[in-house]
Amino acid sequence: MYTPSGANESQNSAANTNSTHARFRGLTEAVQKQEQKDWRRISNVIADKWYKLAKGDSVEKRKMREEKILAVQENVEN
Repeated sequence: MYTPSGANESQNSAANTNSTHARFRGLTEAVQKQEQKDWRRISNVIADKWYKLAKGDSVEKRKMREEKILAVQENVEN
């Protein structure tokens, strides 16, 4: 069966495009999962610091820690 050379080229082009899209989709999902892990790790650190703060220290130490924690939270949110 005869197929014009242009038809094969367009099929190959479509297959390459689909393959590229699939790879890009896979990379995008991997990046999103990594970002979720990073945010979980950051939020766990902040929660741990708040817990330690609430556990009990002198009032002055508590205020200093609270200021540091709030500064970290601002940096993370920005």
